[in-house]
Amino acid sequence: MSRKTIFLLAGLYLAAAFAFGIFRVVSSPFFAGLTVTSLGKSIGSSLLLFGAAGLLPILAWSFQRFDLRYALWPMLTWAFIGIALAYFLEIGIRVERDVQVSTLARNLAQSDAKLSCLDTQRANKFIARSASRTGRYRSIAAVSPSLPPPRSRPMN
Repeated sequence: MSRKTIFLLAGLYLAAAFAFGIFRVVSSPFFAGLTVTSLGKSIGSSLLLFGAAGLLPILAWSFQRFDLRYALWPMLTWAFIGIALAYFLEIGIRVERDVQVSTLARNLAQSDAKLSCLDTQRANKFIARSASRTGRYRSIAAVSPSLPPPRSRPMN
């Protein structure tokens, strides 16, 4: 292998790592837009993938003193490790996202149940207050004949 081919492959691996990093950040259901944080996550994960996949093959190639004749196997190994790492990273991120979405849905359902419970309690307090006021009005009306009697509702 020539130096030109080695640098071309390393550049392609880096481009693929950046593409994966951008895909990972953009495909998140919580992605709100391109911010400094999301850009940092994308670049950081890309460089981590690129470096982690290439660490062992480059280390093995260094034992042959970076001889160009022995560059083929480290470059192929780098590609296979990079693909496997990206695959397992994506599977792990999808599982984590599913857990986050299900937790969010469960929390929303619980908060909805709590709100409906609070609404019921408020309605019960309102009914109790209305009943106590009506009872007071009836007791006042019984004492004072000048007040008109309260309207009664027909029973169904």
